[in-house]
Amino acid sequence: IDCPLMYAISSAAIATMSNFRSQNLSNLVWAFATLVLVDDQLCDSIAEAAIQILPQVDAQGLSNTAWAFARLECRNDPLMEVISAASMAI
Repeated sequence: IDCPLMYAISSAAIATMSNFRSQNLSNLVWAFATLVLVDDQLCDSIAEAAIQILPQVDAQGLSNTAWAFARLECRNDPLMEVISAASMAI
């Protein structure tokens, strides 16, 4: 794993996260989780952005996001509450 590259990607993503759509958010956190590369600042930024848009996300996006946060052991109760509510509404 090229950690400097991944942290550069993380920094760039955080700086432009307001332009991300739901799939961008879930794919990004999924990629970091697949590599088991924990970046708390990235997780916090993704959670903050995702809370705003997750109610409109499909089941795969919800499950990918939940899995990634669990895999990275990034606990964010407000995010999990939104994922739970959105999942029950599907």
